[in-house]
Amino acid sequence: MTEPMEVLYKYAEEHMVCGLLKQEGEYADVCRCAEKGAQKLRALMGEAYEEQLEAWMDEQNLLAFFHGQALFQAGFRIALELAR
Repeated sequence: MTEPMEVLYKYAEEHMVCGLLKQEGEYADVCRCAEKGAQKLRALMGEAYEEQLEAWMDEQNLLAFFHGQALFQAGFRIALELAR
């Protein structure tokens, strides 16, 4: 990502994303459901696999982060093309 895109990405993340997510009616429900699912999985797995589960969840979060950045870059590039 270019430096200007990084600045815009950070601004969007800090000032716009929460408001946009709140507009999605299902978002809060999905968050609660995901957390309950993670708690159930932790209980089923026990402490022996807790570290592995956390490492896997961290990797999934990193994948989601990269996906979100790619979507932002794609949207930015589309906007630039449309502005020409």
